[in-house]
Amino acid sequence: MMKYLKNFKSLFEDKESNILGTPSDSIDISFSPREKLNKINKNIQEYNQKKSKIDIAFKSKDVNKIKSIQDEINKSNNDFLLNYLKVSKKKAQLEDLQKQLEDDNKSKIQSTDVMNGIQNKDDQKKYKDLINSIDSKITDKKLLIKKLFDEINIESQKIKKKMDSDKKEIDDLIKNVTNK
Repeated sequence: MMKYLKNFKSLFEDKESNILGTPSDSIDISFSPREKLNKINKNIQEYNQKKSKIDIAFKSKDVNKIKSIQDEINKSNNDFLLNYLKVSKKKAQLEDLQKQLEDDNKSKIQSTDVMNGIQNKDDQKKYKDLINSIDSKITDKKLLIKKLFDEINIESQKIKKKMDSDKKEIDDLIKNVTNK
């Protein structure tokens, strides 16, 4: 990251130079790459700064903190942060489902223990039905957990690929602008 910042800063240090063209140029095609550099750099820096805030807000499970960080991110229009916010929501869902799965497994174990201690066939049937219902819930939750886990991995990879692509674009823009 420092390599990009150093190159970026050195690109604009000499304001008197003609690297970016002059105001009298009929078409200043170099201005757009400069803006693009600024935007990409700003988005990457902002992502690195606010990513941990998003994680902290979702780990706290404080609805007000989560709402506050969501509003802040939505206003920023930073694609990296917007996508990471989606990933964080899915991670929170995943954690909730895993907790529910643990509770369902405990409930199944307790119901099985109770069923094994009962001699009455009608009561045993009720507990077998309850255990089957819990098993069905467990199966559904496991499928949903797998789906969410896969989505989180895919979205995280997309963010990383986009960031790598933008960093490469920064390098290319710097090379193009400095070679003019």
